[in-house]
Amino acid sequence: MEFSDNDISEFLSDLIELGGVNTVDRDSGKIIRSALSHEPCTINNGTTNTNLAVYGSTAKNVTIVNPFADGELSNEQSLWFYSTRNTILSGLLAKAVVTVLTIAATANEGESKKKKKDQAEVDITDTRASKFLGKFALLVDNKMVEEFKTVSSDLTDFAKIYYNKSKRRAEFRCTLFNESTKTIYKNKVRVGSWEPLQNIVLKVLQVEDLGELVTEVKILDMPTFDTMCRLYVDIVDRLAKPLTIAEMIVDTTSVKARLDKLEPFYAKAKWCVSSTNVINKPTTSAAPWGGPAPATAGPAPASPNAGFNRPFAAPVAGPAPATPNAMPFTPAPAFGGYGPAPFAPMNMGMPVAGPAPAVPNPVPFGMNQGYNQNYGQCFTQPMMAPQPQPDFNNSGNPFY
Repeated sequence: MEFSDNDISEFLSDLIELGGVNTVDRDSGKIIRSALSHEPCTINNGTTNTNLAVYGSTAKNVTIVNPFADGELSNEQSLWFYSTRNTILSGLLAKAVVTVLTIAATANEGESKKKKKDQAEVDITDTRASKFLGKFALLVDNKMVEEFKTVSSDLTDFAKIYYNKSKRRAEFRCTLFNESTKTIYKNKVRVGSWEPLQNIVLKVLQVEDLGELVTEVKILDMPTFDTMCRLYVDIVDRLAKPLTIAEMIVDTTSVKARLDKLEPFYAKAKWCVSSTNVINKPTTSAAPWGGPAPATAGPAPASPNAGFNRPFAAPVAGPAPATPNAMPFTPAPAFGGYGPAPFAPMNMGMPVAGPAPAVPNPVPFGMNQGYNQNYGQCFTQPMMAPQPQPDFNNSGNPFY
């Protein structure tokens, strides 16, 4: 079955919008925005901030988000995409659990005032919350709600998806289950609160153990996005039902229906590793895409694609063109080493003076040689050198 670039753009847009934090313009620009402020989400490329846009965007001076270019994107793009997904995942889980705890605490407080401490079960007004509380329903109080809010307050760290390189699979982790977390919050969380909180989180996730939340790699050439995407959608789908208690509608239907198309999507979109769409004015009389030169001297005739980064034109191997512009792009330099990773977006569309290169397309569309995804680390961590977390202020936080 044939897929268009628009099919890939729509899938990525739906995936980014899942969770309600971001929206994507459904026009040719495909700009990623905050759902709350509707302001464009931005990324700093080392010298200036640029707007983020989804694969397939025709907007100029934007940074393209294309996770199908697994391991080939600049560190900043990968960092934004994966860390934002993890932050959304943390927020959805925290919102669901806080809602369930609040219902139980409110019910228990009412029963306490009525002095019905001998009652075997608490009358939970909202029965949808009962199955997530189990035997711990009587133990939940307002203080436990605040304890959970304290532990889950850092949404960039509370819940995460990791890629386990040795086992070639994505795994879900939550700081609530770490022994070190108990030490950190020993003065803020009662000893007796840990077991109820952990069990309620497991019930909200509909598992007996966090170890059940794993996804094995299917697409060997795209291990990070393949496993992360499928596990992310699975967990969000599990949270959809408890989130209805909080009157949050999270619909995974559209994204789930296209998960089986990840491999053909990857085959079509993997080449697009350009960091930034840039429009440049031609500086020679040669046609900017290697076509015939104008009959008379002067600027090249106007063309809608002149000097433009065409995101849907895959490179074609073959003999070098006769025109000076045989290679209308400059391959991005390899990161290499362990120093700070330079952000050097590929310049596509800039006319290149001089003879054609001896070997056409030695590095297809600027693939970064030497760039190796550090799969042993959490998706929110940079590949080489430590870098600051992206600014989530322009993404918004609708959770609590």
